Amino acid sequence: MVIPHNNQPAGEAEALVRQAIASDGHITFARFMELAQLAPGVGYFRHRNPTGSQGDYFTSPLTHPAFGALLGLQMRQVWQLLGSPSKFSVVEMGAGRGTLGDDVLAFAERFDPDFHKALNYVAAEASPSGSFGAQQWVETINVPFRNVTGAFVANELIDALPVHRFQIEGGKLREVYVTVENGDLADDLGDPSTPELERYLLEQDVRLAEGFRGEVCLAGEYWLADVAEALDQGIVLLVDYGHLAKDLYSPERKDGTLRTYFRHTLGSDPYRRVGRQDITTHVNFSHLMRTGERLGLTPVGFADQRTVLSNLGIEAFAGRLSRMGIPRGEGEAEANRYAMQELVKSDGMGNFKVLALAKDIPAANLHGFTPENPLIEELSRHANLPVPLLGPAHMPLRQDSIPNGEQEFTLESLW
Repeated sequence: MVIPHNNQPAGEAEALVRQAIASDGHITFARFMELAQLAPGVGYFRHRNPTGSQGDYFTSPLTHPAFGALLGLQMRQVWQLLGSPSKFSVVEMGAGRGTLGDDVLAFAERFDPDFHKALNYVAAEASPSGSFGAQQWVETINVPFRNVTGAFVANELIDALPVHRFQIEGGKLREVYVTVENGDLADDLGDPSTPELERYLLEQDVRLAEGFRGEVCLAGEYWLADVAEALDQGIVLLVDYGHLAKDLYSPERKDGTLRTYFRHTLGSDPYRRVGRQDITTHVNFSHLMRTGERLGLTPVGFADQRTVLSNLGIEAFAGRLSRMGIPRGEGEAEANRYAMQELVKSDGMGNFKVLALAKDIPAANLHGFTPENPLIEELSRHANLPVPLLGPAHMPLRQDSIPNGEQEFTLESLW
């Protein structure tokens, strides 16, 4: 998914798409997504901040800092399993504005100074626009790291990687290309551009009916291979919305899972606002697990976000919140309680999936995937648990807190 930085013609992302189509007749949807999302200067992630109240969608790190604090507790366990090394690197891919890293570091400093001292947090982003304090920032769409001991973290990254689209026609696999028809961008069925598409679908062990449309994320394989090569020892922690293969390619999703977001509005037409709207698809976690195993990354945990955050102690955070003496009447306690609840809503963010892949770490049950683990007891014994509170970097979700009251933010189910 590397896009050359040299000799790119000036113009909007759609102009680049049309130029590529004029040259080749049609292009794969994966190539279309590369240009629409990542073309230097004009791609969606290259010229705008897509998250927050002024963006197109919001994420768990923007919802409440408890998300970063709790993931930080999971990273702390891995640090301990590795013998508490003096340097523990966390590389966050697709770091956005850096909110997750800021929250991980802030909580670690208050909860476990020794862990905080060891933390080396690296934020990787296509076009960094966040804070430049305690984190190190790297501008990249690839994985230019080596000899990492610690963790790779990606929150809602895999869903944005370029995908090939396919359709079953006459019992055969056909690829959905992008072309120009009557002046508009349009679908164009053709023979698969690579035998990798058929290989991928055969590995899923699913039966696809006539007319079934879906997506294949080969880019996820390549990205994970780069991460596996970069990681010497530690874990890969992936948080995203998606399914196991049998659910992703079930008859209920016969039209595929491709969606768009523009100003917090859900859509399904990727050919509108090219370069100005988010294009996303649901993640195939079965494929990531299988690919990880081939690459030496052992799946050590898979659960929904609600379960993981519960196992990491979000209830202890909520309980401590009620005893912190936040003044009534100003709405701060209510806002924090509401935001924490959003993180674990079963019909919203709580249904996101969390996958942990391990490389060369001692066998142990990760706290996030183990009920009644030692961390819960540790948090319950903590007399003054430093629960993080909403700050300027986090997005107000209640209608009465939205700027100008012009937009409605809802957690619509996508699955």
